Amino acid sequence: MKFGLAEKGGFIRQARLVFNQYQQNTSLAKEALEILSEFGIELCDTRIGSRQVYRQSAVFGHTVHDFGSKAKEAIEEIEGLTDELLSVIESAK
Repeated sequence: MKFGLAEKGGFIRQARLVFNQYQQNTSLAKEALEILSEFGIELCDTRIGSRQVYRQSAVFGHTVHDFGSKAKEAIEEIEGLTDELLSVIESAK
């Protein structure tokens, strides 16, 4: 069963899964990647890691960009995801 595309109002909408709270090199991550591929929805290449700065952002009402250099990896993840999704949007035009 494929859930990747939906049409509404003349527009085709594409779904993507974002792997959030990702912990690289764990058996849970490997198993989740295998299972998610069975859903028929494309998985984003960008992974959002399990980082304290994301929780701090929510508590303080800030973005990871507001935390500066101590959030370098989180900023790279968010900007990578943004670039990836903008590319998906552009290719759908």
